[in-house]
Amino acid sequence: NMFNKIQFIVNFFHEKENIMRYDFGKVYKDIRESKGLTQEEVCGNVLSRTSLSKFESGKATPKYENMEFLLRQINMSFEEFDYICHLYQPSQRTEIMQTYLNMSSTLGTSELEKLFQKCQDYLKTHHDLPIEEIRDMLEIVIHIRQHGTEQLSDQVKQTVKKLWEKIEKQDTWYESDLKILNTILFSFPIDHLHLITGKILQRLEVYKNYQHLYDLRMAILLNMSTIYLYHQDKNMCQQICYTLLEDAKKKKHYDRLAICYVRIGICRDDARLIQKGFSLLELTEETSMLSHLKKEVENYYQPKKI
Repeated sequence: NMFNKIQFIVNFFHEKENIMRYDFGKVYKDIRESKGLTQEEVCGNVLSRTSLSKFESGKATPKYENMEFLLRQINMSFEEFDYICHLYQPSQRTEIMQTYLNMSSTLGTSELEKLFQKCQDYLKTHHDLPIEEIRDMLEIVIHIRQHGTEQLSDQVKQTVKKLWEKIEKQDTWYESDLKILNTILFSFPIDHLHLITGKILQRLEVYKNYQHLYDLRMAILLNMSTIYLYHQDKNMCQQICYTLLEDAKKKKHYDRLAICYVRIGICRDDARLIQKGFSLLELTEETSMLSHLKKEVENYYQPKKI
C-alpha cells in the first residue's frame, strides 16, 4: 500500500549511506540497459533526460513520485529494486518486515523471540516507527504464548497501553492499526471491547474486498468471536460468526466454516449445527481443531431442558 511504499523509499535513501553496497542510480541504469530501454523511452514526456542522467550518474536523488514513475517504466516493484541494490540479499529492515508479514500462528515462540531481538538490534541504530510497533506486538504475543491472557506483566500492560493510546485517538484505522488491534484485543475488558466493536466491524467491512488483508480480517473476527463466547455474550458472538461464515463459504475455508457452525450452534442451542461443524473437521482430518471445539461445546453449550 501507499504507506509501505513511502516508508520503503524513506528507509531506502537513508540506508544508501549505511549499508547499500553500490550506487542505486547505477543499479537503475544497469537494469534499464539490460531490458534494452533507452533514456528517451523511459522518460517519455513525463521526465527530462537530464533528470534521469543525473540520477543514473549519482549526482541527484529523485523525488518519491519520480522514483515511483521510473520503477514503473522498468516494470519493477520498490521491494525487488531494494533487493537487487543489496546484491540480491534482503536489507535488515526488509528481513524483519518479511518475517513478520509471513508469521503464522504455527511459528514457535523461539522464532518470535529471535525476531524480537532482531527488532531490538535494528532499533539501536535506526529510528523506525513501524519496526518499533512490530517489536511491541511481538513482546505481547510472546508473553501471551508463555503466560496466557489472564496474568499480563506490568511491562506488557504498559506496552499494550502505549499501542492502544497510539491508535485510540485516530478517526480512521488502517492496515497497520488493525494489526495492532488484533494483537491487543485479548487484553481489553469486555465492556471496553463492546464500545469499540462497531468501529472495528465498520473498518473490516471497508477492507472486505482488499484481498491483501483477508487473513488479518478473518483473524480479528475469529478472535472477537472467541472473546465474546468466553464472556458468555452469545448475541455478539453469533453476529460476528455470521460475518465470518459468509467469507468462509466464499473462500472454501472449511476449518473457519466449521468454527462458525459450532459457535453459532452453541449460541442458538442448535445441536444439528454443532454436529455439522464437527463432521466438516472429521472429513478434513483437522483433529486438533476438532478437539478444541469439543472443549468449547463442553464449556459453553447449554441445551434447553425439555
